[in-house]
Amino acid sequence: MIRKIIVGLAAFAAYFALAYCFKISYVQDAPYHNGTAIIPMIMTTDTSGVYRARAWVPDQVKHVVVYENGVSIGQASAIYNDPTRPWLADGKRWKFVVFRTKGGDAKRWVDFRDGD
Repeated sequence: MIRKIIVGLAAFAAYFALAYCFKISYVQDAPYHNGTAIIPMIMTTDTSGVYRARAWVPDQVKHVVVYENGVSIGQASAIYNDPTRPWLADGKRWKFVVFRTKGGDAKRWVDFRDGD
């Protein structure tokens, strides 16, 4: 009888420990709609902690909000046209987005729906 109680308590604890691990390790996928652009890769700059990324965004956009693992890390420090890719299609062009982050592997995207 005692053995069944101990096994039951161990299974109960293991279940909730796994549930907690899955909850804290969950990373939201980037939303796929017309107001976001995925950042597949970031590039370093001369300043420590500041990175830039190339994103396909509308030409009139002047401000974007950067997301990392589903959490907003704030507005981009700067956004400017990529001089090596001057193409313009459907009102969009390649732009560099400059922002602060710790770097490392993460799912990143920009949201330009609230931008000007």
